[in-house]
Amino acid sequence: MKSGRTLARCASVIAAMLLLSLPPIALTQVKVKEITETIDVVVKEGDNLTAIVQRVMGSVEFWPETAKNNRITRPDALKPGQIIRFPSELVQKRNFANIAFSKGDAKLVRRGTDEELPAERGEHVFLGDIIATGEDGFVSLSFAGETLVNIQPESRVQIVEFDCFDKQKSCVVNLMADRGQMSFDVRNVGFEKPPRYSIETPYASAAVRGTRFDVDVNNGSVLGVTEGAVQVTSGVLTMPLPTGKGTLAGGGRSITTQYDLLSAPEYKAFIRLSAEDYISWTPIDDATTYRYVLADNESLTDVIVNGSSASAHLGVPREPSQFFLGTRAVDENGIKGFRAIQRINQVGIDESAQAPALEIELSENQLAIVNTGDVTSEVHVGAALQSVGDLDQLLDFAAYDISAGDRLELTVEANQDVYIASRAVLNDATVSLYGNIYEFKRGAK
Repeated sequence: MKSGRTLARCASVIAAMLLLSLPPIALTQVKVKEITETIDVVVKEGDNLTAIVQRVMGSVEFWPETAKNNRITRPDALKPGQIIRFPSELVQKRNFANIAFSKGDAKLVRRGTDEELPAERGEHVFLGDIIATGEDGFVSLSFAGETLVNIQPESRVQIVEFDCFDKQKSCVVNLMADRGQMSFDVRNVGFEKPPRYSIETPYASAAVRGTRFDVDVNNGSVLGVTEGAVQVTSGVLTMPLPTGKGTLAGGGRSITTQYDLLSAPEYKAFIRLSAEDYISWTPIDDATTYRYVLADNESLTDVIVNGSSASAHLGVPREPSQFFLGTRAVDENGIKGFRAIQRINQVGIDESAQAPALEIELSENQLAIVNTGDVTSEVHVGAALQSVGDLDQLLDFAAYDISAGDRLELTVEANQDVYIASRAVLNDATVSLYGNIYEFKRGAK
């Protein structure tokens, strides 16, 4: 028998999550840890100013300021034995992070000012600078050693300590955040000693040496470690937080209580995805919601959409594209679990094409499906429909391609309901809309 229901693409389920934030803290008044080092360079035969600046500062862009500080009017006419001085305030500028990605409402506030500048990709971020994001803002900061700090919407972060220039030492970075969410991927490419990153919030501080972890600053601090280890301090207490653990601080909560992170979601199999489809995963016990990121790259820094889903499925964007999906379960404490990442190659839909006709035979536990059309049919076979908004959808299924004229035989459970949906596969990048769902109600009474 055949149902009158049709699979339809419902409205986008993507929605931004608004974060609860604390009363603003005057981050511009926070005392930063200055570098007091002054560097003097003796000019040698054949030296020029741009080469010296490149060696000392790591970038030739600082030569005009160096020339001005040293009252040099002819940078190409240095004399051997001449002293080029780099004062401490200039030396500090050789420590900078780069904005590797920026989207939406994202601002950069320079140290000691109230002026909000656009946080644009490629901009340098120095000691004392602040990154502030609005409800749709994202910023990824890239530090020396290939460390990434991903700043989520409704966040505010300031660099209060920064010393990452000397490769024979370690990279030292201390951030302060009074609101929002951040994720850290701390790496140590090129440095001889382990990096030392830390983040301070009004409730706790976390110190790390090479790890991946998340910090949420809402009505308290929520921390979770997905790789490596973090040393967490709150008040007089200091506790190690190992891989797979999370903890809470503030609001009367103690960091001595640690929680197991929820496991990474397991995506359900699919052959291809179009704008009619849903990406689904096996529900995780104790998950109150799922956080997801759609991004242009596997590191999930070039964000397309960031949001949450109460159910274990997610609608596919309407426009065909290639992207990466990262999904995490969140427990009742707001601690994010391990992340699963899936590459998605989305196909387009030819709405003028028809789904191939099928001949279906079902007897006890034997199911036979014949594709009577003239193109390949992608066939989905499942045991139940799930409610998505106002529609019933087939989300949990096994998928098969049946060539024109071919027959597929399957063994199914006796007395189990069977639902079958199909669509035409026109080429590697295009499918038809789904046809009707075939329903076989056989559940045991």
